[in-house]
Amino acid sequence: MIKFEDFTIQIPTEEHISFSKEIENLLKLSATEKSRGLNLKNHDYLSEKMLNGNAIIATKDGKLAGFCYLRRREKAHYVSISGIVIVPEYRKSGLSKALVNEAFKLARENYPKAKIFSLTTSPTIQKINNENGYRTVNYSRLSTSENFWSACSDCLNYETLKKNNYSRCLCSAMLYNPYTFNIEDENQLNILAVEKAIKANKQV
Repeated sequence: MIKFEDFTIQIPTEEHISFSKEIENLLKLSATEKSRGLNLKNHDYLSEKMLNGNAIIATKDGKLAGFCYLRRREKAHYVSISGIVIVPEYRKSGLSKALVNEAFKLARENYPKAKIFSLTTSPTIQKINNENGYRTVNYSRLSTSENFWSACSDCLNYETLKKNNYSRCLCSAMLYNPYTFNIEDENQLNILAVEKAIKANKQV
């Protein structure tokens, strides 16, 4: 659990199940705005995500403020942070960044070997993803499997994806690969290794 301004951001507990229907309606509302790519899940599915520790919820004064959940594909080799929604009055408050950052930490904890991917039409989410080490990729870099992409069937834009043979859609595809290091990562690891060696020599 963390505090962000007046919001409480945490893994949901049983007391948050009562928000599941409200979240379902919020997803429906958000999906109609600028053809956003969102999987429309019902309250039972959302409740299950809350109970099994694969979701992050934000509240303010005991009321819903934001929500997202983790979704596995291909036996957890891939995980996405899905269903990212913010109550309209709390948008542009920085809450979406705080919410997604906590979900990213949860994904790394729950599925440390998984590649984390994102399909989004939101420039805000794309910026947050970049800060977390995601890189924009072609859809084929994620998968060319029809089964993989069938998980998008709850999205209003799914027919567009099918017409394009699962090669592109309205969303930008982004990928975080825990096994890939860029040069900045390698430099940082080298710095840490040198610092560790210096510390070890001082203790001898």
